[in-house]
Amino acid sequence: MRVLITGGHGQLGRALQAALTADEVTALAHSELDIIWGDIRRFMTDGLLAEHDLVSACHYELAGHFTLFRNTERTNRLFEIIPDVLRLLADPHHFRLDERVLTNHLLALAEGPSSSSLPRIYWEPELTMSAQYQRGLPDGLGGNLWWCRGRTYDAECNELMYLHFHKLKNHMHTINFGFEDAPATFMINRTGFYRLLRSVNAPHETASSRKPAQQLAGARQDTIRDGERF
Repeated sequence: MRVLITGGHGQLGRALQAALTADEVTALAHSELDIIWGDIRRFMTDGLLAEHDLVSACHYELAGHFTLFRNTERTNRLFEIIPDVLRLLADPHHFRLDERVLTNHLLALAEGPSSSSLPRIYWEPELTMSAQYQRGLPDGLGGNLWWCRGRTYDAECNELMYLHFHKLKNHMHTINFGFEDAPATFMINRTGFYRLLRSVNAPHETASSRKPAQQLAGARQDTIRDGERF
């Protein structure tokens, strides 16, 4: 299974179809920049990808930050179910055609007499944090998210496919490591990104009724202070 992930939205497959055959790339996905990836393949298994034409990280909604399309003629032309879609695509106004408009048409199709023509969609579970979850994170240790050895976790130790921090980024002002560094673990919260100075267990390995930040008490104090760098 070969998947191409790109930053483009909209008629992605149709735009790339001339350059990428199904033999070269089995599926196409679009994403965004405010993402920290975890272990994608723990979630996007060969079995799941083989059984679905669309995979979204959001509950019954096509996610702008991760929706995957099987690279077939039918799926690549799916956007054409939107009435007058070419005019909308040419309009400079942002209609959120993928996340809202196409989602609504797919939901309507699922409830109508033509539901048999619906592509096979996997969008029941949430594979990342919702905007509501991010808004509800407390300040301080209880609001830490984690990247640890290639895997990502929310503040309750639940493993996610990735962290989408779009509701946190406007408050962030600090990062204590650079592109050249390779930390085994770092945490993310409202103020920024923090590399830990001492080794800690992965959050899921020490999971209990306490949150990771409570389990790793003192970890924040072991980060480099604001403005300092390795």
